[in-house]
Amino acid sequence: MLKIRKLTVKDRLSVYEILQQDEILQPGEINTTMALIDDYLFNKNDKRNTAIVAEDKSAKILGYAGYGYDEQAIGTYNIYSIAISPVIESQKVEEELLFYIELDILKNRGRLIVVKTPSNEKYDSIRDIYLKHHFRLSTSIKDYYATGIDQLIFIKNLNVANALKNKNNLVNYT
Repeated sequence: MLKIRKLTVKDRLSVYEILQQDEILQPGEINTTMALIDDYLFNKNDKRNTAIVAEDKSAKILGYAGYGYDEQAIGTYNIYSIAISPVIESQKVEEELLFYIELDILKNRGRLIVVKTPSNEKYDSIRDIYLKHHFRLSTSIKDYYATGIDQLIFIKNLNVANALKNKNNLVNYT
């Protein structure tokens, strides 16, 4: 059974190891993710960012996700990163993290989720998950990350009916 919960200080090293083992992430992405994690864990005055983990029944961390409220908009949230342990072979963990994020955003009266990814092939699998979960490509910025690597911006408008329709009862959300 998979359990999704808020990240704690004791999870920090496990998440860092998952990020280090992720063949997709660049060093700058790992550094940015760790800065967001540290902000979430140690800056208790800042309530914009949230970090969650997925763990198995033995409490082994299988995945991480970070997301946050965009203060420049009303009801808009950004997903910063989703990373999964390389020993996981299915997309179930990523999908459950994404579902948790959607429920949490709805609970906080969010209406829109924004995700940005590079256009290169190594991000295909995560983009496929977003598309499967009804995100749509909103726009792209040519050569944003490097020559030939665009930034793709996906969005999803939220509503309660669609979120509950997709709920998987095998996951424990805390």
